[in-house]
Parts: sequence; structure tokens; C-alpha cells
Amino acid sequence: MNSLASSLAALLPRKALERLAVWRSSPTLVGRALTALATSLRGREVVIAKGEGAGLRFNTAGSPIAYGLGLLEPEVQATLATHLKPGDTFYDVGANVGLFTLIGARKVGESGRVVAFEPAPSTARLLQANLDLNGFAHVTVEQKAVADTPGTARFVVPHENQQGRLPQFERAFGPEGDAIEVEVTTLDAVIAEGAPPPTFIKMDIEGAEVAALAGMAETLRTHRPVVLCEVHQTGPEVEAAFRQIGYSVQPLAEPSAQGAPSPDTYHVLARPEAP
Repeated sequence: MNSLASSLAALLPRKALERLAVWRSSPTLVGRALTALATSLRGREVVIAKGEGAGLRFNTAGSPIAYGLGLLEPEVQATLATHLKPGDTFYDVGANVGLFTLIGARKVGESGRVVAFEPAPSTARLLQANLDLNGFAHVTVEQKAVADTPGTARFVVPHENQQGRLPQFERAFGPEGDAIEVEVTTLDAVIAEGAPPPTFIKMDIEGAEVAALAGMAETLRTHRPVVLCEVHQTGPEVEAAFRQIGYSVQPLAEPSAQGAPSPDTYHVLARPEAP
């Protein structure tokens, strides 16, 4: 059924898949069929149907089926496709179950490197499993949160999704979840320990982005990577931090099946300005 569902999803037009990604149960025959398809795609191994990850093997686990359909954040996918090339080093900070990690791994190829940061143990295991499904040996999974100071911290894993977070940085999030202790690092520390410096960073860490930027200040000054950062009520601080260190900042428009993004949650693309 999984193979059949993946094949069917690949044949459907994008608009139909976008409707499927946000589908709610319906008593009609079509509604029941779409609900069955959505259920079959969620939580099991599929072949991604659309987008930059099309053809990759992927287990959505408890994530929305938009992951497995390849519809998640199309502007982010397009940005990765534009900026990553073979031989690059890509840091996926807040990798979750790995859709963007997989896309990045494909783009940089075996001559490149990917370092994916995901602190929640269960999510990191799913991330590694998705990498193994595709044979991506040039990716390193760091089971660590990224902030401004190395050490340990309380980390909340929500019951309803896998958007874990460091609660000391949150401003407005949904239901609480299970609190665990995780290791915390900084990107400056990771590079000082011998990791290859990044050429591109994607960061989605649910409110801790200002702290993470403070912990990568030397990396930004010295290596000048391009950074794609999702902000969560931290837009003004994040944009100011980039500009202070000589980066230009461009907010990304991100239309989706769910409608326009919240004005408090959006992506910015930060690029180093010429000296």
C-alpha cells in the first residue's frame, strides 16, 4: 500500500496534493479516499512525490504528511536548490526528521558535507534512519541543541508534534510536552573542535535563533556562510544581528496551502555583503 500510495501521490497535480496535505475527514467517497491516502502516507516509509526531494525515500513518522508529499515550505526548498552546489558544506540546525537534510545531502553530493543538529533522541534516531534509507554517508548527525553557550539544558518535546524547543528562549508556543535534558553546543565550538566550516546554514530552532547567532558570531565573521533562518517572534533582533555583522537580510515570502505565514514567524535569507 505504501508503494501504491507514493506512486499515486507522484501522479497527482501539485494543487491536489496541497489540498491533501491539509485535508480533513469528509463523509463523501472522495473524502474517504483522500483520508485513506493521507493515513497510508503518514508514519511509514514513502518515496517523496514532489519538490526538491522527489524520489528520495522518507519516513514521515509523526510529522505532517506534507513532509512525505514533498510540499513542506517550498520557498525553503527552492532556496536550498539555488544556493547549494556539489562540494559545499551544509549545516541543518534544527533538522527534525530530516527532509531538508536529505535535500541538502543530495545537492552537495558525496564531495560535500552535511552536519545536522537535532537534540531530541527519538527525532535524531528518525533523522538517522532517513539518511540510512538513502545511503547518505556524508552526513553527520549531532544530537545537540544549538545556542549561545555549550553545556546542557532543559528541552521540551511536545506531545503533538516534533517541534522541540529550549523553553528558556520561547515566547509563544503551543502545548507543553515532555521535558528532557540535552547537550547544547555553539557553532563556533563545533568548528573549533574540527568540523568543516559551513558554506550554507539553515536554522529552525523555535525561538532560540538569537542565542544561536551569538554562538556563531566568529563563524559568521570568519567563514561568511549564507544563512536561511526561520524567526519566531524574533525578527527584529535577528535581522539587526545579521546587519551588525555585515550581512544583507531578505525576508522570504512563503505562500502555502495553509495560507500566508504569520507575521511573527517567517524566514529570512542573510547573505554576506562584499567588503
